[in-house]
Amino acid sequence: VQQTRDGEIIVLHDTNLKRTTGVNKSTWELTLDEILQLDAGSFFDESFAGERIPLLSQVIEFAKDREIRLNIELKPTGHETDFEKTVVDLIVSQGFEGQCVVTSQMYGVLERVKEYNPDITTVYVMSLAYGSITALSAADHFSVNARIVTKTLVDRVHEKGKQLYVWTVNTEKMIARMIELN
Repeated sequence: VQQTRDGEIIVLHDTNLKRTTGVNKSTWELTLDEILQLDAGSFFDESFAGERIPLLSQVIEFAKDREIRLNIELKPTGHETDFEKTVVDLIVSQGFEGQCVVTSQMYGVLERVKEYNPDITTVYVMSLAYGSITALSAADHFSVNARIVTKTLVDRVHEKGKQLYVWTVNTEKMIARMIELN
């Protein structure tokens, strides 16, 4: 998720809108009203013309009604105001704490999330996992690229009662390997 210039929380992977909307602006440069005017579907296929970038509140509402769990990744840019608190307050106001995890590649983000609400489940997204990662108290769980997962890493994380989320598992062979590693 990202924050607009006027502090609204939107769901968008990129910080720049160029790839999905054709507008070469960053999320923090535009207000929500300006972002809602953009076509975020035509880049994919004309049949999706007119699709809008969703608010996190809309995605939560959609997921909640269908009992879908969400991985809400906070992607700060340095232009936010009360980013973590705004996201946590939104999750709590919609009673969604039990259906989501809040993730980030920035450990400080998870620390701030835990300051605001220690009951929110957090996941630290890491490119590398070395040292005593399980001592990172603001991370309830960890997320790593499947290519770096070893039996030792899995055992170490599980011994501390934490889970290991893996990403870029796109083949049957990789799925089988992850199952084998538990």
